[in-house]
Amino acid sequence: MQRKAIFGALIAASLLTAGASVQAQNPRGDLDRDGIQNRYDRDRDGDGIRNRNDPNPRSANVARYNPRGPNGDLDRDGIKNRYDQDRDGDGVNNRRDRFPDNPRRR
Repeated sequence: MQRKAIFGALIAASLLTAGASVQAQNPRGDLDRDGIQNRYDRDRDGDGIRNRNDPNPRSANVARYNPRGPNGDLDRDGIKNRYDQDRDGDGVNNRRDRFPDNPRRR
């Protein structure tokens, strides 16, 4: 009897886990678990980059974790440093900015 109860609990737990991952991909799901359904969430993966600027809005952007370098995103605006006209986000264009990688110095 106890084996059936344990087996049943294991089956229920695995189904809940599988259901949670399917729910996260569902438009009515909540991938980043912030309480906003994916279809209404402007940043559904929770990486700080809005979906319209995010190259992959269903998984966290690696640039967020490595902000320096050409593939990074120093100011977290969703534009890689190599394409960003103001990569440190201080309001001064990189060409005119004496310190383009430091938002505190211009």
